[in-house]
Order: sequence, then structure tokens, then C-alpha cells
Amino acid sequence: MFNIGYIFRESATMSGKNPLVYENLVLEGGGAKGVALGGALKYLQKMGLLSGDGNHHIKRFGGASIGALVASLLSVGYSPDEVSKVLYSNSMSTFTSGSLFSIIASFYEVFWQYGFHSTNPIKKSLGEYIKQKTGNADLTFKQLYSSRDKELCVIVTNVNRLKTEYFHVKTTPDTPIREAVRMSISIPGYFRAIKSKLKADGEEDLYVDGGMLCNYPIHCFDGWFLSMAKENSFFNRIKCLSDIAKHYEQNNRFKEFNPKTLGIVLYSESENQWMKDCFNKRALCLKPERPRSSTDLYCKRDKSRHKSEEIGQYDKLRSAVEVFFKVCQEQLSDSTLSKEEVKIIFEDERFTQEQRDALFEGLTFEEFFSKLDENDDGAVQFRELLSFIEWKGVYSGQKYMGFDRKNITDLKTFVSSLIGALVQNSQLINLQPKDVDRTIAINTGYIGTLDFDLEGADQEFLEQRGSNATKAFFDMKNPSECGCSEEN
Repeated sequence: MFNIGYIFRESATMSGKNPLVYENLVLEGGGAKGVALGGALKYLQKMGLLSGDGNHHIKRFGGASIGALVASLLSVGYSPDEVSKVLYSNSMSTFTSGSLFSIIASFYEVFWQYGFHSTNPIKKSLGEYIKQKTGNADLTFKQLYSSRDKELCVIVTNVNRLKTEYFHVKTTPDTPIREAVRMSISIPGYFRAIKSKLKADGEEDLYVDGGMLCNYPIHCFDGWFLSMAKENSFFNRIKCLSDIAKHYEQNNRFKEFNPKTLGIVLYSESENQWMKDCFNKRALCLKPERPRSSTDLYCKRDKSRHKSEEIGQYDKLRSAVEVFFKVCQEQLSDSTLSKEEVKIIFEDERFTQEQRDALFEGLTFEEFFSKLDENDDGAVQFRELLSFIEWKGVYSGQKYMGFDRKNITDLKTFVSSLIGALVQNSQLINLQPKDVDRTIAINTGYIGTLDFDLEGADQEFLEQRGSNATKAFFDMKNPSECGCSEEN
């Protein structure tokens, strides 16, 4: 009953193996944080997965939002250096004017087109980039596959049908890539929703940022659904109409785990992120600690300067809590802990002095038991135990999985948290513990999703974080290096 070890588990990584086992690359959405992808891609080039001439070892690319934009550029033959230059020179502010909640003249667009800014400049710009490499601004998914033998998966949210759409040569062969990407990058409220008739019924649907329902589609190349193998064609998989519902269930479409897929996630210190605390323990994850010069944005977010120290203190406390739970399990004889059992736990010699100080803070046994026994019934229930742990600052599974409480102070934080709730809960649905094994995690520090007005030092900071996070992933030998193993 008291075993929550699964919360702290990160199974063995594929590092130590030849990096060239990876053939698929999937990129999470992240708005302005996407600049960090440039550093990650350059490191992947060093590992032989990407190429300076655009003829990449990676065969299949996927992504949502800014991840879809980067994936599309790589798929048509852009090198990591070229992609990085695009990210540097084309922050979203390049395509917009004014601030998110202060453009009075755009209220018509908000109410009738569901967003402030048009995505037409993005569509035009991306078309020009695609044309430079392929000669065709409206290159389709099928044409990409036929001409370059590359697959691209772009994740989009269909608002009318309340589901995630997987744009790919197998599902939407004749859709222009730039049209799908502009849908995937349309952050609700910030950009106008895209209207399009893509379904056979001829109905016009609204499409928005793919990250709303699936921001990190690490599973997209798992299973049969997007496989181009003959035996996995829709005709071979779906023999009759009654098979459709069964085969289209998420756990059937993407059932078989693909060890050849590598993914990249992006998260800032102020944002929630699946397995955030686990990722933060990887070596170099928090390096560099600051930009080379104090930018305006960095100065506004000065709390992040002390984040590595906070994480160190949290590690000590979490270590004490893990010992505490282990001893509790040994003493548990019923669904509650008696006062006598709690005393044995309190006096257990397996606690180091550092752990004892972190957990008990000099409390006497009577004071400690009084803290645990909230309802004064002489016994400790599981919820009372968790209440004490959370009072100490370790928010059990919620904290460890990366879902901290957020303060709502204004309209912007309300909208941001509302979108965050959708994104983070979708991660719980789409992600599995073993996905950690194939995930490069980039902590973008003080830079968040909507921080589009970046200075040069901010951009360099992001790129360095991206490179270091990728190096950390390939340097890992086993999960215990980041403190996420089940037995601690």
C-alpha cells in the first residue's frame, strides 16, 4: 500500500549502444523554447544521426507545434546549422505585432477567428524555405516520401472532432506540408484557428496547435498506424467495418514500442513537465546556469538563478522520504500505523543524520507523531502520511512527475495555466515510464513558451542548454545516475 517506488523509476537507457540505432526523431512543441532544439540538433550531427549536407541518417521525423516546424525543415534537407539560423532569425514575434492581450483592434479576430494573429506569414515563410530545398513551396507529404524517402508526421488538434490528427504520408498524402505545420503551430488565442475541409464529409473543421492534445508525440512511430510496411496498410489491417473502432483505439494503433525512436522535450523551470524532477538530475542539465550577459528577461526571472541549489536541497529531502517510506512498509501490519509502529520508524538507525535533520527537523517523537496524527485518533492513515510529506515540500507523485501548483494572478497566467492543464494531462495519457529511456530533456531555465522577444544572449543560452542536455542523454550509463531508480 505504501509502495510508491514506481513514481521514482527511470529504467535503463539505450546509451552505451551505437547512436545509429535511432532512425526516428520526434520533437516536442514549446514555442520560444524551440530555439534550444538548435543546440540539440548540432550535437546529434556529431553523433552521426543528422548531417551537415541534409542527407540525414534519421528517416522519420515527427513533432508538434514548433517541433513540427523543425521536423519539417529537417525532413526536406536542412542541416542543423541551417535550422538553428532559422530559429534564431524567426521567433514568432517576427510574424506578429503588438502584445498578446493589448491589441484592441484585433478583438474582431479574437471573437470571429479565435485568435489575434494570422498564421499566413508563417505559411508563406515556411513555403519559401521548403521551395529552396525542393523547388516546390506546396510540397505534400507524399511528394516528400517519393522524392527523399523521408517520412514526416505533424501533430494537429481538430477542435470540431475533439481529437488529435496525425498528418503523414499514410493518412494525408496530398496535404501540403506547410499547411499542416501552420495548423500545428497555431497556439490558441495567440494565433487564429485554421479552417479547412480535409474530411470526406466536406465539413469545415477548425484546427489548432497539436500540442493541445499531444505536445510530445513520442509514440507516433510505434505500432502499425504510421508504418509504411505492406502488411500494415489500412486495407490489410482493417478487413471489415467492425474492425475500424478496435484498430483505431490508441493502445492498438501505437501498441508495439519502437526502440529506434528518439525524442526531445522542452521545459522551463516555471512550467510543469512530465518527469521534470527526474530529468533535472541528469548531468549538465542545468548548465549553463545563466546567459553570458544579464538580459532583460533573465533579470525578470532571477529566481531561476538559485534553482540548482533548490534542487540539491530537494534531493536530500526526497532521499530521506524514500527511506521513510521503506521503513513504513516494513512496520505496516494493517491499513494504518499505530503509535508504537511510528516510534520504531522514528528511531530506525538507517536514517543518516542528514536525512534525520531534513525529515524530523529536531522534533521529539511526541511532536513528530502529533504532526502525523492530524485527526488525533492515535493512528496514522495513508492520507495523513502523504499530508506530512507534502507539508515537508515533497509532493509525492504530483511533485515528482512535474505537476506543481500554479498561482493564478491575471488573465495571462489563467490562460497559460489552462492550456498547461490540457497539455500536461495529455502527457499522462500519451506517455509511459519507458518513454524516459528514449527522451532527451532540455531544461530551458528562465525562458518559457511565450517568451518570443529573445535577445542574442538568451538564444545562445538556449542552444547551449540544448547541446548539454543531448550530451547528458548519450553519456548516461544507467538510470541510477539521475537518481530515478526504483531501489534507492
